[in-house]
Amino acid sequence: VSASMLYELANCLKIPVSRFFEGLPDPETTHGQQIITEIDEKIAYISTAEGRRLIDDVLLLSPRVRSRVVALVSSIVDEEMEEQKPVGSSAGS
Repeated sequence: VSASMLYELANCLKIPVSRFFEGLPDPETTHGQQIITEIDEKIAYISTAEGRRLIDDVLLLSPRVRSRVVALVSSIVDEEMEEQKPVGSSAGS
């Protein structure tokens, strides 16, 4: 979103522009930079045709089915992460 759009939105809502930035991490800290990088990566994916298609399709689902899809994807991610662990590094060691 451009700065001018934020300014216009703030004027319409009769709030200061700074209100949009409350609670955001300080970009000067290492942790803040990491969070900003993660946010940038997510925005970059959402901006792709695949990301937009995924979001559009998921939003067509009922809330019940949508939550089941999220659970399924989370399960797949957990399996992928487990498979990528180096041999001998289990949670119990």
